[in-house]
Amino acid sequence: MNKFGHQYVHMRIEENGYISRFFSAAVDFVVLNVSFFLTYFIRLGSFSISPDYIDLLMLFYVFWFLISVVAKKFRRVSMD
Repeated sequence: MNKFGHQYVHMRIEENGYISRFFSAAVDFVVLNVSFFLTYFIRLGSFSISPDYIDLLMLFYVFWFLISVVAKKFRRVSMD
């Protein structure tokens, strides 16, 4: 176990003490999708997505990517 008390956290930390960029981006992407689909389901009561909402989701992806790059969200951060 590590200082966070979980082996899972340790598995996602690279040998040099940094969190994997891929893991960080993947978690962020999953959270974006879960929030979108959960909101869509609560609002419309179905997971059958219309083309207009697919366009909206693609727009969310574009803005998520651009903001992440501009804000340097996925740069290396040490856990030490």
